[in-house]
Amino acid sequence: MHICIIVPIGSDANSLRVCIDSILNYSETDDVNSIELIGIPFGSRGLHIPNPQHWRGKFKIIRLESTENWCEAVNKGFMHAIQQGRTDYVVIMDSDVVVGPRWLSLLLEACQSVDKVGIVAPLFESSFSSCVYDEVDYVPNTCMILPISVLNEIGRFNVDSTQPTFEFCNDIQSLGYKIFVHNCCKLLHYGVTELDMESQPDMRKYIFVGLPNLGEIHPELVHALTYWTHLPQYVIKLHLPVCPTGFEDARNQCIKEFLQEEKWQYYFSLDADIIPPLDVLDQLMLADKDVMSAVSLSWRQDAGGQWFTAPTTVRYNGDGEYKHFYGEGVEEIDATGWACMLIKRRVLATIQRPVEVQYHVNGIYSLDGDYRGCQKMQEHGFKLYADYSLLTSHYKNVNLKDINNMAAGLVSGQTQLS
Repeated sequence: MHICIIVPIGSDANSLRVCIDSILNYSETDDVNSIELIGIPFGSRGLHIPNPQHWRGKFKIIRLESTENWCEAVNKGFMHAIQQGRTDYVVIMDSDVVVGPRWLSLLLEACQSVDKVGIVAPLFESSFSSCVYDEVDYVPNTCMILPISVLNEIGRFNVDSTQPTFEFCNDIQSLGYKIFVHNCCKLLHYGVTELDMESQPDMRKYIFVGLPNLGEIHPELVHALTYWTHLPQYVIKLHLPVCPTGFEDARNQCIKEFLQEEKWQYYFSLDADIIPPLDVLDQLMLADKDVMSAVSLSWRQDAGGQWFTAPTTVRYNGDGEYKHFYGEGVEEIDATGWACMLIKRRVLATIQRPVEVQYHVNGIYSLDGDYRGCQKMQEHGFKLYADYSLLTSHYKNVNLKDINNMAAGLVSGQTQLS
């Protein structure tokens, strides 16, 4: 296997030397027979790759003539890699990046493990993810690897574009290829290059958190809120109103506040006594549904007065009645509580009074505001889903005798969960 590592040189001499030394020291992998390290200065920089102190047999250093800008430097490196006729993968790397052990083998492993790979990039900032590879729409130009077959199709960066990297990623996806970040390959980036300072698109998700409460929020939930507001992939606004007039009114007030600014793309509905898993936003986003909920448990009584726990997620039965539904993975549902629910803007922008208690004609309460809100969503053509792998904690004041009786009933078979 032959690899070309293209290094557009836009940093100072010290950063460049650290970058090159790290590549020479940490790029060894059994599957690679030879590596060409291609240095191209651009802009006002007149630097070239320095002579390494420790020469490795697999490396060949190529110094190409300088260009005016980063795009031209990368395109010149592309042309050299293609003309070799033996290149398998091309890496683009800024000259102020420092790689670590196994960086190249990890990126190659991703290229060879996932179908239709267009680009794989390492991770440069902290991000919580349970996946080894996260599919994304865009990666910065700081460091990326792509198969030569993809490069042969895409050709080059557009030197006339104001957002060449963003356009390059779009072009790769338009050809049916995918872009991934490898969460186990973490590199250092000392500074910024000329292209880093271009106006890059904002790829973050804008989330409005509506959390009506009675003046107290569980400490574990406070910790989660703090964690989410520091995630780089999101812009989050916390709206935590105390609601003396009732939760239905407070939820609608939160939604009204959410709709006042167009920038908020998602409404994240929470209850103050619910603690979701820390990765709940990533997982709800991954499903990409109009209405997506985690699963919370409620404290219920059966006809005989026996207490039991049951999910708030329900489906209609044959008689048109709500029944507790136990699913696996992501399942379509008919209704659930709004205790931990992510809703796209277009849903709430369509519905008047999203949360509304329903009463019988004789004035007796028949349906709470959360379930009636779910009905309204369905009436407007939106589908609801729940992820049964996301089970929240739900803190309640309960009678321990009731819990003991419930456990005893389950052991004896007298209590059946339904």
